Amino acid sequence: MKIYLADLLTGRRIIPLPHTSAEWEMKLNDTDSLTVKVPIYASSGDTRIQYIANDARLLDLRNTAAIGKTVMVAEDDGLTVGGVLMRRDYDADSGILTLVASGMWTYFDHRTILPAKAMGKSLVKSDGSPDPQYDTSYKNVTWNTVARNLVEQAMSWPHSNVPVVLETAEVGKSEANYQAVDLNYVGEVLTNITNRQNGCDIGFFPMRTADGLGYEWHMKTGHPLLGGETHYFSASALQPGIASLSATDDGDKLASLQWFTSGKSDDKTLVVSAYTDILEKAGAPIWESVDSSHSTVKRQNTLQAYANEAAAVYWQPVSSTEAKVHRGYLHSVNQTLANYTVGDYIRFTTKGDWYYVDGAHTRRITGIKADESSNWITFTLGDVFDGVKVTVDNG
Repeated sequence: MKIYLADLLTGRRIIPLPHTSAEWEMKLNDTDSLTVKVPIYASSGDTRIQYIANDARLLDLRNTAAIGKTVMVAEDDGLTVGGVLMRRDYDADSGILTLVASGMWTYFDHRTILPAKAMGKSLVKSDGSPDPQYDTSYKNVTWNTVARNLVEQAMSWPHSNVPVVLETAEVGKSEANYQAVDLNYVGEVLTNITNRQNGCDIGFFPMRTADGLGYEWHMKTGHPLLGGETHYFSASALQPGIASLSATDDGDKLASLQWFTSGKSDDKTLVVSAYTDILEKAGAPIWESVDSSHSTVKRQNTLQAYANEAAAVYWQPVSSTEAKVHRGYLHSVNQTLANYTVGDYIRFTTKGDWYYVDGAHTRRITGIKADESSNWITFTLGDVFDGVKVTVDNG
């Protein structure tokens, strides 16, 4: 695994980073993470660590690994992961500097939905009412393009043109309106788009520029899903393509009746609901959930779309499966990590397992983790609904 630092605004001025350990994680519809440990001096007589520490001190990491202006990237078996350097921890006793980067999504978690002309402005008129000239509105587009345009607007500000490659804008039937005084964060709204009915998956994927001298993050959206390739494994002890299989079923979000409310900046309050009867037909009592997290939503059909999506998903417990695959196994079947991405599917077969029934099981990759100290890759897998149709009652 190779680790590099580069400039956040340009993605260039790449610096190889000597280190003793590194681990990364990719997540579907969320920010990635990368944690790297760098010895600044050797607290033991280990010659290897002494060499690494000597090289690290030459880099002047206080400046070359500055928070807010640096990206850190891992290149691992054909896969590139990383993003904005967000944290540094130094331990004088061990002589270790720990660097933590989050995916490019994190940058947009710190940018508001405002046009560049709003910089330094009051956003309200002299009478205290909101000034609509700073609002952001889109019509006749897809939700993919709403997400794209929000990122593009944030990048249009001075000193904000980070190395993100955008998709081509699409024409559609959706519309979105964001009032300036709500000061919505771009990253939060991107998450909301991934959670709404008729929304889409969103991800920022780093790769080398064509000339190899920099990094750029390709913003990709699904229609509605990212990924899609299916990878086949056996979880049988006789053919152990997958090892350390584990599963969790969590009923914390279980609900057949979803209530969604909004009304942050208006006197008007919206309340919608969505209901599915699958739980009751299976012999369970009614379970309810109340969600007020979309407080700035002003359109009832938008709020209804969030409720409908929740009702279509949370009528059953949230199921998560973890499986480990050895790098050596991937190489033995002529694959590398580059063949896998979040959003893909893993189909594994089991036989004789007391929890999983015998046969094939399909799960979607929602996360991938790797640690430089281990040859095992951990896949986090989510449920696939396999065409189950949920009837939502909108009242």
